[in-house]
Amino acid sequence: MVAPHSLSRHYTFTLLLSGALVLLVVILYGSFLKHAEKNRFRSQLLSSSFQVHATFHDRIEKAQNHVSVMQLAIEESLAYPVFAPNQASTFLKKYHRDSPKSSPWDNLPGELKFLLGSLHIDPARNLPKSNFQRTLSALFPMLPEVVSVHQQSSTFQWSYFFDSGARWFWVYPAWSRSELLRATKSTNTAEAIRKLLRHQGMAPLDLAGPKVNPNRQQVWTEPYQDFGGKGLMISLLAPVYSNNQYMGAVGTDLAFQMMENVFDSAPLFLGHGVVFDGRRMLLADSQNSLVERDQSVSLDVAYPTFLEIARLVDAPAGLTETEMGVWVSLPFELTDWHFLAYVSKEQEEAYLLRQTFPYTLLAGIVTFFLFVLAWLQHSRFVRPALRLVEFVHEVQNNPYAYPKKIPDVWKYWFKRVSQTAIERHELLSKTRQHAHELEKKAIRDNLTSLHNRYFLEKTPPPWLQEKNRLGVLMRANINNFKAINSVYGHRVGDELLVEIARRLRSVFGDESVIRFGNDEFVILLSGTDELSINEGRGRFCEMMRRPITSHNMVLTVSATLGMSRYPGDGESIEELLRKANIALHEAKENRVGGLFFSDEMEKKTKRKVLIGRELEHAVEREELSVVYQPQLDANSGEVVGVEALVRWQNAQLGNVSPVEFIGIAEANGTIVSIGEYVLHHSMKSMSELWTQLPQSGGGLRLTHRPIRLAINVSVHQLLCTDFPEQVIRLHRQYQEKGVTLVVEITESLFIDNVDRAVEILTSLRSSGVAVSLDDFGTGYSSLSLLNRLPIDELKIDKSFVKGIATDKGSRTLIGSIIGIGKNLSVSVLAEGVEHAMEVEMLKGLGCDVFQGYFFSRPLTTEQLKCFLYEQSKV
Repeated sequence: MVAPHSLSRHYTFTLLLSGALVLLVVILYGSFLKHAEKNRFRSQLLSSSFQVHATFHDRIEKAQNHVSVMQLAIEESLAYPVFAPNQASTFLKKYHRDSPKSSPWDNLPGELKFLLGSLHIDPARNLPKSNFQRTLSALFPMLPEVVSVHQQSSTFQWSYFFDSGARWFWVYPAWSRSELLRATKSTNTAEAIRKLLRHQGMAPLDLAGPKVNPNRQQVWTEPYQDFGGKGLMISLLAPVYSNNQYMGAVGTDLAFQMMENVFDSAPLFLGHGVVFDGRRMLLADSQNSLVERDQSVSLDVAYPTFLEIARLVDAPAGLTETEMGVWVSLPFELTDWHFLAYVSKEQEEAYLLRQTFPYTLLAGIVTFFLFVLAWLQHSRFVRPALRLVEFVHEVQNNPYAYPKKIPDVWKYWFKRVSQTAIERHELLSKTRQHAHELEKKAIRDNLTSLHNRYFLEKTPPPWLQEKNRLGVLMRANINNFKAINSVYGHRVGDELLVEIARRLRSVFGDESVIRFGNDEFVILLSGTDELSINEGRGRFCEMMRRPITSHNMVLTVSATLGMSRYPGDGESIEELLRKANIALHEAKENRVGGLFFSDEMEKKTKRKVLIGRELEHAVEREELSVVYQPQLDANSGEVVGVEALVRWQNAQLGNVSPVEFIGIAEANGTIVSIGEYVLHHSMKSMSELWTQLPQSGGGLRLTHRPIRLAINVSVHQLLCTDFPEQVIRLHRQYQEKGVTLVVEITESLFIDNVDRAVEILTSLRSSGVAVSLDDFGTGYSSLSLLNRLPIDELKIDKSFVKGIATDKGSRTLIGSIIGIGKNLSVSVLAEGVEHAMEVEMLKGLGCDVFQGYFFSRPLTTEQLKCFLYEQSKV
């Protein structure tokens, strides 16, 4: 027996060693925490730098795209004139009749002058008539793009075109002659133009011209003070050529204010960030604003302490650590600009101290309390135990020292240890027995007594371990089993499953049949070739064809099979089950009795899963857009409305067709959020478009003054609790702003809940929302049901329209649909109209409204605006 004093020393040593180990762990933890925080700090610095860099890159790219569009628009218009030359000729004649202090351009209405910008001509210079006509006419096609860019973004201050002969120039936004003369401190237009062209740092005609820019590339100017009073600017220029003749230069200006706003919208995590060009002229500074300066400043002058800047500019992009601190250097691919971020050693150390100090302090406090707790445990439990051992040791050495009465504290410990041991033994015995019983029950299905999914996963078939054996796993799903439960009740459904299980067991054996789920069975066949596989499928189909009698009813059911082969499709039960499930779903989609798994099925399934996952974030990532296809009156040819159609452009999947993603969206429920986005976005866009269209005096020729907007609504969206209130609220809100709403539904909506659907649609119609029955003729509606529906329009499916010219049956069916519409006093719209012959035949049959590619493809808001203007001129 160990002596009591030896045990005490051993315990004390163990306590001290444990304390030392805990202290060592605290020190190591502090070191690890500092290292982790250092890595996290640098990761965040690098991440924020990339974010700032990406924002600057986006603005550079937008500027280059904007200038490229203007350049290409003018050059294409010069090569292929769009506007008649007499427009420019008329303007030129009127200009020469006016006084030099004004021009026909100045006399334009304010709204039109805002859309067209302003034109300034040197009256003292003779304009070559033909060149001026061509160039001025070439400006018009690019005006919508310039106006759209300036309205959507505040990045660009001015967009302009300078004539190569320095005789005239055009600028947007509009700049009146008085503003031009006041800004340039000039007495006449000629002097103002010369000052603009010779302005320090700009000189657009020289920088873009063939001498300085023989390669005809886009060029950036040096920073300069803007004449218009908007502070420091930098311009992007591009030459315009026609038949290799230098016609002038287009350009756009970026204000330093807009550059420095990047650091507000995407701030650095910590430190100091600058952007400079290839001449090391500062373009943006996160700490010292450049906006108030009178002139630009170089990086070397502003920050001479950046000793390693030359090496960092030439070094690879990324994070670099030096004695001064941490640098992030990122060049811009589109230009010679460079982004640089810097955090000093002092800033980094201060940040790390702030981050790690609370955790280090907490670890020290926890260590202290652990020591206190250990000491209390020693006093409460260990010391009495040592006294007990000491007494036993004395009794062993001297039997006469054994007391007549055992101290109560020792009785307690003897009784506690014995009772705990007995209780644990009994508990373990009962637990083992109960677990054994549960495991026996767990491998059998309670209803059918077949082996269940747990048994299959725990005990795979023996042939799965033999490489030379062949096997087939079949997943059988009972078709329309939910409908059987709904119509006949769960008792009939259960009896049906029991009978199917009995038949499967009799055909394939107890060990080969698994009840995998509610209405699904798994059948395992081993050592099979193609002949035996076909035999197995034949026996299964034969068994399923036999009617089943339950509660004096004769039921005939069918099943769909999904099959996977071993070892070709997988070597584990999980892999075979997964691939058989893919084949099962493919068979159900194609409405065939059974299919074997193939690699194409898996690719298709993975794409569906990816589409479903990406759809969940499509709205928040702003990946969705809406286009609009015009609807025209069959008799007058006037635009009577538009249909809103959703489009999806995903970074990973690219442009995904609505045919591909709408069904997946309805299956996973994202169709509700997509529908809400289309509803809000399209109504807002159409109301804004309506306010921009003239309503009289040669304006837009609409059958109704408001824009009739048709929105497709799915059954999931329509049956949402708050959908009717939401639609009615939006309709009332935007009806005053020129938009009336049409809800387009399909016949499948009425299959499951006719009364509820009719109630909702009646509520919408009573509030002024029109209802259109889409894809009519392809669904399940009966004439009696159609008479109940509160609809305003029947929409003929494009599949019927496509065959009207060649298929007599299609013509007859369309004529019947139009007749139904007339009898119900609702309008009839034909979609998918693509040929003139289809238009004439539909007119002859009495169709009211047309929609299709023959008239217009789906258009963006800006394209629709142009389309409506063109229609108003017809």
